[in-house]
Amino acid sequence: MEGRATAAPEQIVESSRDDPLPVLAVDRLGEFGAAFRFAVFARGEWYADAIYARRWDGGWEEMGSGGSRGDGWVAPWVPPAEGWEGEALYVMGSGGLDVEDEHGSDAELCVVYGFAAPQVATVEVAGPNCDRAVPVSSNVGAFAILLVGTGEFTLTPRTGDGEPCASERRFSLRPYGA
Repeated sequence: MEGRATAAPEQIVESSRDDPLPVLAVDRLGEFGAAFRFAVFARGEWYADAIYARRWDGGWEEMGSGGSRGDGWVAPWVPPAEGWEGEALYVMGSGGLDVEDEHGSDAELCVVYGFAAPQVATVEVAGPNCDRAVPVSSNVGAFAILLVGTGEFTLTPRTGDGEPCASERRFSLRPYGA
């Protein structure tokens, strides 16, 4: 979760099933961390996965993971300059679980992951007790954004000048049973 194992490809190319899935983006928020893994295999089969972890005794303990898969992904690939039908974020998925936050309160941990168009420099996260900008530093626009809490969160893609470059995405978090 420190970012040292993050792959930095210039484009998405076909991977071997014998290789571990490359980590394209990571995010950390307090004691929690998230990673986005993505690979394209033969015949355009793809796999996207998010890993959730918590800092424990000086290291990271995996809490879970979840993802999606499909086919028809053409490699080599880079994010389209114009984005996706007017959107600057291509959210491939989200997943999470109930946690206890650093204050001992019930909360939802959610990882939103996918790709951003080339003009996106940061994704602004706004929500209850959370206002921050997550840099999109991946060469292929990969992002992993960690949300922790309850309530409404918005993700706004922004250019290097801080200007919004597409509509915001909204996520509502509630612990299971709440």
